Amino acid sequence: MKEDVRRPIIGVLPDVDTAEALCRFRLTYVQALVGAGAVPIVLTPVPGAAGRRQVAEFLDGLLLTGSHSDVDPQRYGESPHAGLGPLSPLREQQDWAWLETAFEQGLPVLGICYGCQVLNVFLGGSLYQDIPSEVPGALDHDPDTPPTQPAHEVRLSEDSTLYRWVGRSSVMVNSSHHQGIKRLSPRVRPVAWSPDGLVEAFEGTDPDHPVWGIQWHPEWMFGQDTAARAVFEMFVDACRWWRSQRSGTRVQGTGSLVLDPIPPGDGPCRDRGSL
Repeated sequence: MKEDVRRPIIGVLPDVDTAEALCRFRLTYVQALVGAGAVPIVLTPVPGAAGRRQVAEFLDGLLLTGSHSDVDPQRYGESPHAGLGPLSPLREQQDWAWLETAFEQGLPVLGICYGCQVLNVFLGGSLYQDIPSEVPGALDHDPDTPPTQPAHEVRLSEDSTLYRWVGRSSVMVNSSHHQGIKRLSPRVRPVAWSPDGLVEAFEGTDPDHPVWGIQWHPEWMFGQDTAARAVFEMFVDACRWWRSQRSGTRVQGTGSLVLDPIPPGDGPCRDRGSL
């Protein structure tokens, strides 16, 4: 069998500002993906399924980033609550369309923060539109803690791929969201929880289609935290495996290229504004 030493190519879906007609994303995602051994490329809203399929032929995985917007509750059959933040129809249309293509072709998928939430909704789940007003006794999931510092503990299921890569059942994570998973999609299973019981991570149940949703922002702690690094190494390894299955080649592991640290700046987008 031919040996494959190429780095997996991962499409990154940026945030989309509907009002400004602007696409944007933080370079921390690039840093983490390259550091884990992948080649990231930024995708744009491609009109038409045929165009997306054409682009997807060159991809080995799909990453959904954070957002300054909330997921439209109409997508999971609810009316807007008072605590609902701004919406971005273009961002939702972009993500929905690319997720349809990814699941049609079996591309590995990783959703981070808003990306985790929209992935859950796409698969049939629902969200708390505003955790502080809907979940009595909930932690502050949108604290003023810098994005490179942990905000709260997360407990991992020992019967999960995420646990096997992280190597421990409890990790400290950053936090930057006011929405959260309410009803989990029946097509995934929970694998991490915050102390207040909210689902912080899930993974797909189909062994031939790697899918993960991560509610925190591991890209901000990639250079200093082994658990954050493990999230991206897990995803990139799955993309490498998927490409080998598609092409019939034997995969050879590649070393990690570590970029210079990116300054934290003003912090990650809150998922009422998190990028």
